[in-house]
Parts: sequence; structure tokens; C-alpha cells
Amino acid sequence: MQLFLFHAGFMAISMLCVAAGITIVKTPALKRRYFPYHRIAGIAGTVCVYLGLATAVVMVSIGMGQHVRVPHAWLGILTVLGMTATLALGFLQFTWKAKTQKIRASHRWLGRAMALLLPAAAITGLIHAGIL
Repeated sequence: MQLFLFHAGFMAISMLCVAAGITIVKTPALKRRYFPYHRIAGIAGTVCVYLGLATAVVMVSIGMGQHVRVPHAWLGILTVLGMTATLALGFLQFTWKAKTQKIRASHRWLGRAMALLLPAAAITGLIHAGIL
């Protein structure tokens, strides 16, 4: 049970980080002054997703369960990949000047997708755990 709480906690923190990052860039008054915090929120959210993944792997291994056999696990994998890609594109847009606009657009759309995918993964996880 304790590992489940760690897993859920890391993923909840990740969701809050994504929400904070989106709020910062969508609020003009915040964007100008707090853009560095958008970057910190993205990094923290991605790190928490990886910590949540590690906790889930340990939790399933200890429970002698099979990995990636339920919809929650598939959504979790998509979330980890999406968060990684979103973070990478966020940094890449400042280093690959020739493609900045296309990279920025991809970064934005992936960020929006993560804002939907994280809660979807959370809901399916709570259903799988029998809480919902």
C-alpha cells in the first residue's frame, strides 16, 4: 500500500506541475516574469513521472503481477513518453533556431495532450486499484 501512495503521489505532483506550467504560459502577466518557473515545472513534472514509473515497476514486481497488462499501464507508458518528448522539445526549441516555430508548436500540442493524458491515466489507475 505504501508503494501505491508513493506512485500516486508522484503522479499527482506531476499533474500539478503540468497545470502550473500551462497556467504560467497562458497567463500573460505571469508569462513575462515567471517563464523560468515554467521550465522548472516541466522538469519537475517529468522527474516525478519517472519516479512514479519506477515506483510502479517495483510495486508490480513485488506483487508478482504482469507488467503492462491493463489500460492504466498503457496510458502510463504514453504519459512517460509524452512527458519526455514535451520536455525535450521545450529545450530543443531554444537550440535549433531554424525549426523553432515547428518545434514550439509541437511542444505546445504535446503539453496539451499531457494535460489530458495525465488525468486519464490517473482515473484508470484509481479504477484499477478499486478506489473508483
